[in-house]
Amino acid sequence: MLDDRTVALAAQSAVSEHAVLSASAAYRWIACPGSVSLSHGLPDTAGAAAAEGTLIHELGELAMRSWLLGESVSFPEGRWTPEQYELIANYRDHVKELSSRFGDGTDPLVFVEQRVSYSAALRVPAGLGHGTADLILYWPDNGTLLVVDLKTGRRPVRSSVNPQGMLYARGAADLVSWAGDVQRVVIAISQGRTGNWSDWETSIAEIDQWITDVAAPAAQNALSAKPRFHPGDHCEYCKAAATCATRAGMLTAVFDDRDDVIPGLLSPDQVADLLPKAKQMINWATNLLSFAEEQAVKFGQAYRGFKVVAGKAVRVWRDEGEVAQLLQSEGYQPQDIYTRKLIGITAAEKLLGKKHPVFELTLQRQGAPQLVPESDPRSPHTADIDANFEE
Repeated sequence: MLDDRTVALAAQSAVSEHAVLSASAAYRWIACPGSVSLSHGLPDTAGAAAAEGTLIHELGELAMRSWLLGESVSFPEGRWTPEQYELIANYRDHVKELSSRFGDGTDPLVFVEQRVSYSAALRVPAGLGHGTADLILYWPDNGTLLVVDLKTGRRPVRSSVNPQGMLYARGAADLVSWAGDVQRVVIAISQGRTGNWSDWETSIAEIDQWITDVAAPAAQNALSAKPRFHPGDHCEYCKAAATCATRAGMLTAVFDDRDDVIPGLLSPDQVADLLPKAKQMINWATNLLSFAEEQAVKFGQAYRGFKVVAGKAVRVWRDEGEVAQLLQSEGYQPQDIYTRKLIGITAAEKLLGKKHPVFELTLQRQGAPQLVPESDPRSPHTADIDANFEE
């Protein structure tokens, strides 16, 4: 027997674009099942990056419908930037390369921006688990199912053991079951901004085992009366990130008064233990400050010990054209009253195209060394990199 809350969640999720147990947020609800109920009903906190991602995905959908389905589509001028068009051109080329590598020379079944369901695999009520895959290709003759996920961010996303991709694949396998059994699954990430064109080959059997061992228990725990909470890096895009009491308690415990602390300097091992929390603390503090300020300024929420005041006043030109005209009438030259700076390389590529000869005048400068977790895919830097920073 389902409780009233679960029934309500299922009913709302079934008609919503974003499911309660969405594939795109699977990394979060698998790690922290409690985030599902805690964030339910809260306003979306997605910012400009998410809005741009949606816009680029719209362009990607049009491109795939035109190229793969032969549909007549229009690309409104001025809606997308040259850089965004280039991202989609690279996305198309990546799909062509994947098709030639994993297809059998025949035309595949094509599904663009296809909604798939995996509620049954998670063993949860219908409607709670679904998502929209960017692109699904299936070749019945060799039983190959290709799921491609277009990413627009600058943080590399791995294709191997990718929760979002595996849930999409599970739903896609059911979608094409009428055309034959899926013999192999390929999950691909197309992320042009990071040069990430990765793919991972697996099977439905392996995906089902992962769902049984990992995803399904988390999904069922998320719907229980007392779900498990586990704060971590996955909190970043949770709608409850700013005000989650479990997250706040874990992070602020670092500052609790304790009698068992031995005075002195932290050891390297102690520093290593604190580094992950330090990063989470920064993210949480940023979330909390932004949330509190928005609630106070926009909605009049009062917080004990705080008040809303006017920001620092700054002087600005009332009319820049009028100012320039006055100064030039007094004999000042444009170079005296205007500042000028050469455009950056990215802006120049948008203006000139990447093949312009001016780009032969560029250098590749190594970025400053960073301390990152061992799970980061980048290779450790060597001593000769430090030479780039010597003056």
